[in-house]
Amino acid sequence: MNLKSEPFFNKAAKRYWEEFGGELSREKSDILKLTQRIGESARVFLENNQGVIKDLTDQYNTLAQEKVTTTFNIIQMEGVRSSKKYIDENSEPVDEKLHSELRNRLKTMILTDKEKAGVVLNLILDSFVYNMPPKKPHIIESSPGSIEENDDKETFSLPESLRRIGNDVLGYLKAGYHVLFAGAPGTGKTTLAQFVGYAWDHQLSELQNEIPLASIPFTTVANSAWAPFHTIGGVLPNGKGNFSARKGIFIDSEDKDDGIWRLKSSAIILDEMNRADLDRCIGELYPILSSSVQKVAPAGIPGVEYIYNSDKFRLIATMNDSNLDDIVFPISEGLARRFQRIDLYGGTRDQIREFIAEDIPESGKEYMKTAIEVIDHLFSACEENELTYTSEEGIHIPFGVGYFSLMRSWIKNDLKMSETFSEISLTDQAKQILKSSMASIIKSRGLSAKFQSLFDE
Repeated sequence: MNLKSEPFFNKAAKRYWEEFGGELSREKSDILKLTQRIGESARVFLENNQGVIKDLTDQYNTLAQEKVTTTFNIIQMEGVRSSKKYIDENSEPVDEKLHSELRNRLKTMILTDKEKAGVVLNLILDSFVYNMPPKKPHIIESSPGSIEENDDKETFSLPESLRRIGNDVLGYLKAGYHVLFAGAPGTGKTTLAQFVGYAWDHQLSELQNEIPLASIPFTTVANSAWAPFHTIGGVLPNGKGNFSARKGIFIDSEDKDDGIWRLKSSAIILDEMNRADLDRCIGELYPILSSSVQKVAPAGIPGVEYIYNSDKFRLIATMNDSNLDDIVFPISEGLARRFQRIDLYGGTRDQIREFIAEDIPESGKEYMKTAIEVIDHLFSACEENELTYTSEEGIHIPFGVGYFSLMRSWIKNDLKMSETFSEISLTDQAKQILKSSMASIIKSRGLSAKFQSLFDE
């Protein structure tokens, strides 16, 4: 009885599970690996769909307390409808005996709600597959929150330094606020916004360590060409000599066209928020964004009577500067107060070291040592020029850890440079890598002279 982590596997199910992993050999190890992969899919499903855990736990408790008959529609054991229904003429039906043993075991197992949910989910998986018509295998489509098996599914990870901030931000979203991440370039604002949005959309209590790239929340980059037509909606020619309403990116596209529009029931990641004139673009939505009203009547969209709020609609925006005055479009107080602003500062020594040290090979240790020495010089230059900020996490430079990606590739020997480059000392190599990584931001901020000595030493 290991259903809390792995499902059943029987001959009847084999032909269907092959859809998950290709043709199976008769080796038990292959079957074990496949079963483990299916179990992992079930666990990922529960992680990404916390809302179903309670329902599955309730089913578990029902199974543990009530007598389950042979007509039970969810759990149908192998042999229930076959000639093996009875062990012999004087014994009870196999399915009733199995259900009795299962029920007794469920009563004695001490499991968490998540483990109880895993038990029931794997029972449902097994019985669902077993009861499918022969020769018509079911392929589970890939979609957010579905149970699927794909060892090659791409994911990306959450930097540990952003976890605490992200979990706090979930609290703001639950309280009804929209959120704006602002700060130095390369601090992970967009990555954090996507992890927070994913947790919000999947009703998670905290951020995941990894999320599938295919399940990233709806993300868009603001630009100066935006108008209310793009965010809320407007009218377009319908090709029949008339005009029809077109929904903007903030509106739920799945709603019926009955004259009532609703905001999306999910998070929207609005990257580079300050690149659009949002005061103009979402002016009509002001009352809804502050939750002071539940509906507004849009002007200039024929056939649309009201736009309704959605309890699940949240804007998670980013802005590539910690100074409100240094932006493309100014943000009014009216718009700013509808967002809980979260400032992200540049990297600390520990954060940068952790970032560049990820998965380094043995051959990269000398490179790592050299990189740390050069980064220490960078911190000294920032301190001398009064460009640092001190928080409870340490001293921050005005650059996020993202600017050290090239350095990390160099340490891991993933960066293939010319022979001339390879002939210079490791210290000079590290300085050139750092200079190349920061050339654009140093120039744009007029800091070239302040860092010249760092690169010329």
